[in-house]
Amino acid sequence: MVGKLVEIVDEYEKRLQEMPFVPRASYGRWMLREDGGPNRDFLAYLFCDFGFAMQFLKDVGLLRSKVQCNTCGRDMTWSAEPSIPEGFRWRCRRKVAGVKCSESRSIKYGSWFRQSNLTFREILLVTYDIVCREPACPTREEYGVSPNTIADWGMFCRETMLVFMAGCSEKLGGPNKTVEIDES
Repeated sequence: MVGKLVEIVDEYEKRLQEMPFVPRASYGRWMLREDGGPNRDFLAYLFCDFGFAMQFLKDVGLLRSKVQCNTCGRDMTWSAEPSIPEGFRWRCRRKVAGVKCSESRSIKYGSWFRQSNLTFREILLVTYDIVCREPACPTREEYGVSPNTIADWGMFCRETMLVFMAGCSEKLGGPNKTVEIDES
């Protein structure tokens, strides 16, 4: 899975390089870290084209690619909605028994971004700083968010990492196997 994410990030980084608003870097340095992950420049330039950024978030799995309607059970469509901050909504416009279904959901539904009033860009940059272990105070000042916001996102990141680690961990020991634990 990590390999696939690195491939997607690499593809988007190449596409960003071709955009006229992205400045060229010296010595072949671009917008990726040594491990192939995105850096802050990548995240900042990604959001210069909102539709491009939304497609990236769907491709890497941070936003859902499909959502089913609770009313009729069919797939909802991704619809532009310029009047809301997210710019898009999931909408169902199917007719069921002659009645038009009109259910809609936020594109944040069921995603990393749910239940937040921050923009997608702000959430990614704050998350990036938390994961990179940047101190909370400079992060808070950089993005103009409250100490509670940083604390909440820090806790959310830690909880997510614990859930991930619990799913990936293996049991130590077992029948006829001794596990020794010391201070280190």
